[in-house]
Amino acid sequence: MVRILHVADLHLGWEPRFLGPKAEEWQRRRDDLLTAVVDYAVAPEHGIDLVLIVGDLFDTHKPGPALVNQVEAQLRRLVEHRRQVVTVPGNHDEISYPDSVYRQAAGVWPGILVQNPQPDLVATLNIRDETCYLYSLAYTGGLTRTDPPIADFPCNGQPGWHIAAFHGSLNWNAGDRSLPLVEAALGRAGYNYVALGHIHKRTERVLGRGVAVYPGGLAAKGWSDPGTGRLTVATLSGSGVRTETVVLDHPGCCTCRTLEVDAGMYGSAAELTDGLKARLGQKDIACVHLTGSPSYPVEPQRLQELLAPCCYYLEVRDETAAAAPGALEAWAREATLRGYFVRRMKARLAAVHDERERRLVSRALTWGLKALGGEAGE
Repeated sequence: MVRILHVADLHLGWEPRFLGPKAEEWQRRRDDLLTAVVDYAVAPEHGIDLVLIVGDLFDTHKPGPALVNQVEAQLRRLVEHRRQVVTVPGNHDEISYPDSVYRQAAGVWPGILVQNPQPDLVATLNIRDETCYLYSLAYTGGLTRTDPPIADFPCNGQPGWHIAAFHGSLNWNAGDRSLPLVEAALGRAGYNYVALGHIHKRTERVLGRGVAVYPGGLAAKGWSDPGTGRLTVATLSGSGVRTETVVLDHPGCCTCRTLEVDAGMYGSAAELTDGLKARLGQKDIACVHLTGSPSYPVEPQRLQELLAPCCYYLEVRDETAAAAPGALEAWAREATLRGYFVRRMKARLAAVHDERERRLVSRALTWGLKALGGEAGE
């Protein structure tokens, strides 16, 4: 049995400028993610044998010296704990440039550093008395063939586990630096496990006799790139390949969330505030989009102040459309179906017995007006 910890797209050194005053603090937390990954890998109870870092470990090809030293120290911990570790350069931390961190530190980089520009057997490892053949490449501008995409992937067919690691785009040609990969060609190679990187959403699919996995980006890079907060662990055994995800409890794994909230579904600003409090978590980096036509004034700045203690970082964006003053009374005077509906609902509101009933009737009025064409400004 062989246990693999597969990570990719950590993008260490990325600057979360959108977080304003909290950007520097969260970048420090985020840049410490590799420490937590290594902590997991070296813990005996997890049984990890091999750590695959499949591209974009750094956000740039030339990260700062302090960050490089920090990363090298963590990789040395893996080596000292007898964990095999393989680093594959990506497209953000591309090896193509003369001043690339991987060229500058190639002689001292802990573990196995992939440097070959074409797919090849890069290492033969003995893990728990089982032979593992590792195939990979480091995209290198002007050397790595991408047009047409690589169609022949090496596999020596010897007894043992055949593991591939590529930072590229499966069945998607987004340009040379995305390293387009043809699924059928990878499937023909006969790998047991294909460790991928570059796509930040976790995906997994059967590929030939094995599986191909994008672990996704561990930590968020913005509203549209929310991060997974989970590690991917693959177990290769006589019964086949099994994958699992493990939550990484680390402050750098804040969840980046966008909440679309119809403010018209709430009867008052206080009710809206309470409803949002129930949906936000202390680790969230959240953006709340308020929509709809509420029957009360919305004060986004005040709402942001009230909700800020509920999460790590919050933005409130007001996209509501308030009804024009006096619109409800004007609609009630209409000799139309809408007028009849408004009169009935106003009478119901006047006769409610408790707050719960008032909220229900108010919501029914809001949704009924939407269905009948009661829009802002009419």
